[in-house]
Amino acid sequence: MEKEFSAHPGWGIVLASLLLGFVCLFALYWETAMSMVAIWRRSDTFAHGFIILPFSGYLIWQLRYTIISISPKPSPWGLLILIMLVLAWLLSDLAGVIVTKQFAFVAMIPALVITVLGWQIARVCSFPLIYLFFAVPFGEFLIYPMMRVTTIMSAAMLSGIGIPLYYEGVEIFLATTTWNVAEGCSGLRYLIAATALGTAYAFLFYQSIFRRVIFVIASIVVPLLANWLRVFIIVWLGHISGGKLSTGYDHILYGWVLFAVVILILFWVGMYWREDSEKEALRGKGVNVASTEVSNWTVNVFVGLALVVIAIGPLWAQAALQPKEMSSNWRLEPPAAHGSWQTSELQMTDWRPIFVNEDDELFSTYENGDKVVGLYIAYYRQQNQGKEVVSSSNRMIEENKRVWSRGFQKAITINLDDTSLKARMTLLKARRDNRCLLTSDWYWVEGHSTSNWLVAKGIEVFDKLLGGHGSGAGIVVVVNCAEGKEAAEATTAAFLSEMLPSIEVSLDNVRGR
Repeated sequence: MEKEFSAHPGWGIVLASLLLGFVCLFALYWETAMSMVAIWRRSDTFAHGFIILPFSGYLIWQLRYTIISISPKPSPWGLLILIMLVLAWLLSDLAGVIVTKQFAFVAMIPALVITVLGWQIARVCSFPLIYLFFAVPFGEFLIYPMMRVTTIMSAAMLSGIGIPLYYEGVEIFLATTTWNVAEGCSGLRYLIAATALGTAYAFLFYQSIFRRVIFVIASIVVPLLANWLRVFIIVWLGHISGGKLSTGYDHILYGWVLFAVVILILFWVGMYWREDSEKEALRGKGVNVASTEVSNWTVNVFVGLALVVIAIGPLWAQAALQPKEMSSNWRLEPPAAHGSWQTSELQMTDWRPIFVNEDDELFSTYENGDKVVGLYIAYYRQQNQGKEVVSSSNRMIEENKRVWSRGFQKAITINLDDTSLKARMTLLKARRDNRCLLTSDWYWVEGHSTSNWLVAKGIEVFDKLLGGHGSGAGIVVVVNCAEGKEAAEATTAAFLSEMLPSIEVSLDNVRGR
């Protein structure tokens, strides 16, 4: 026989105070919240973000009987967590790292629940609150590694059925056609969507931790396998048809149809091990009313303290990111020729990297005998959100235009006379001819060179906290690799061993002006 439910006294005022806290949180961090919505709208990979908050709300509604039978117990530990999250948001804002801002903002929601209602209620709502993190559009850094894995696995399956081929980077070379594994074929969108769906399914239909973990793992692995199979089928059809099939947008449709079928099969199989007793837990049957009372005054005090804490972040960020007074009389000059290298009027390539909203840029050509090197610099005087050297919008090629493709990308160390330079090396190939370029790029932030974006962001944040400008630059050295990658790497090292000091002088001359 089911036990009677009774709401704990004072819940009306508590809920009103909590609602006020959420309204203020979203109002103060509205820009961060809208940055997530903007990504949901423009990217199919993260479109599932629209259903995360309503679904979490639905789950909490299902738990309402359990929640209202517990006395709210505000927690100072929740307030401490809020302070750390606001600090994380502030540092992320100064660094212009939007994804960590978004994670910090979403984490403030459960932290506010802990602060106002206490750990016991937060524990009851733990899954819906944790599920909110799926709303953060995160994972784009996995695109290229997943493209590489997809290339390797697809090539292995093609070889397994006797098709001769070889692959390099994200390209598969067959006797009849050449295939490039694009961003849309990486499988990231399937991975993220399947993980979000599988996690919700595991919570709703399983009760044991073991079954939930196994199903979530299956939700990750099975769509990845399906994506590799999809790419294999597309390349195979293109091969046997001489390039007439699966060369247009139809293969994108095949991908979503296959994904839907795979997910339906996965869920259908998962139903055989469902545990319906979880429904009872969702309704909160048999939970007794807590006996300890907490005054509304205490709850309101904690809400007030929480509001003060969450307001500090945006106010401090606004003060720290005020535009600094800088001279308008400045210009990024091409690095002066040094050593055996001379400036050249040759246009070695029409390729240019993509850097968004830079304050100034240049592309200079240098030659040393028969060796020709291009140097690109994108300069940012004062970095801020949407105008920064470390950004997912800045890249070597624009995938959608399908003019260039990436052969490989790796981290390298170039040993110079008295130091060494860490950079990212990328092989670029023209899709319509046999042109080949080898690029080496790194960041320069306030006089420090690094290829690590975290280090670059750390230097930028530290400089801004000290009242600096946070100036930075993206530097790219490009060499024609028609004579081979080894020769191109040697030319790059020879160029930088003599020209790196001149490059840094050119940047120092405009730094902080």
